[in-house]
Amino acid sequence: MPKCRLSKIWKMQQIKENWKAPISPFFRTVRNIGLLLTGLSAALLTAPLALPALVTTIAGYIAVAGSVAATISQFTVDNSNDSLNENSVDHGKPFQ
Repeated sequence: MPKCRLSKIWKMQQIKENWKAPISPFFRTVRNIGLLLTGLSAALLTAPLALPALVTTIAGYIAVAGSVAATISQFTVDNSNDSLNENSVDHGKPFQ
C-alpha cells in the first residue's frame, strides 16, 4: 500500500477513536445545547405555519451553529485521567 493511503487509514481510525472516547462534562453540555438548538430550528423550519422570512433565516443559522457545535464537541476527548487504559487514545505517529 502507498504510504499516503496508510496515513489516511490511520487518520480515519483516530477519528473513530475520538468519536467513541469519553467527553468532558463541559463539552457534553455544549453538545447537548447544540442538539437542542438544532432540534428547535428544525421545528421552526418545518412548521406548518407561514413564518416571516427573518424567523426562517435565523432558524437556518441556528441549525448550522447547533450542528457544528454538537459535532465539534463530540470529537473532544476527556484527558482528565491520562493513565493508559482501554478508553485512552494514542496520538503518536503512525507506523513507528
